[in-house]
Amino acid sequence: MAASRKRFLGTLLTVAGKSAAPEERDGATAAITAVSAFRGAWAVRVHDVGSSLDAVKVAARMAAVPKTQAVPKMQ
Repeated sequence: MAASRKRFLGTLLTVAGKSAAPEERDGATAAITAVSAFRGAWAVRVHDVGSSLDAVKVAARMAAVPKTQAVPKMQ
């Protein structure tokens, strides 16, 4: 998977008719990376490795929480 900062992410993040610039797409890249990893992607290519790795770790931890257990509230 190589979705890092791609145009489709900019389009998804469009505000007031203006697409997000590539450097504004790292959050979306982290999100799509986590979804891709969760769905079994073998590898991903990203610009910001740290953010994407954090997103994958959080998604994996959240996926491991039993559905009967309450998810901690965000403050």
